[in-house]
Amino acid sequence: MPKGRPKGAKNKPKEVIPEPEVKKRGRPSGSKNVILPPKAEGTQEPIVGFQNVTHSFGERGYSIYCNIPDMELKPDDMPKAVEGYHARYSVLPQRIIINERNKHLLPYLYAQVPDIEVGLANAAIWELKLQIP
Repeated sequence: MPKGRPKGAKNKPKEVIPEPEVKKRGRPSGSKNVILPPKAEGTQEPIVGFQNVTHSFGERGYSIYCNIPDMELKPDDMPKAVEGYHARYSVLPQRIIINERNKHLLPYLYAQVPDIEVGLANAAIWELKLQIP
């Protein structure tokens, strides 16, 4: 005995049942609380480009802070870098170079040192270059 549909059988049209529009209230499922970065007023715009940074910062050495275990900088690395610099040189950093991909971390840096000059240039994504005074 053959299996399946008999010869000559036609496809049956499917009934489409429209779904009623339901307006959902509240937060979507799976959403999380977002911690907003701190805000500092009166901050300077970062300098973009290696040549622009070296022209305005000058030819001084740099103290480098790295987060090698994570291979990227995190928001909690900003206070650690500033504290380490302050412990080493007894002054707050005035200029810093970071990678352009770490621009989202600038509010955390400005919360530590509001009047710092920032250069977005060629640095590894896991390091901060703080200019030696």
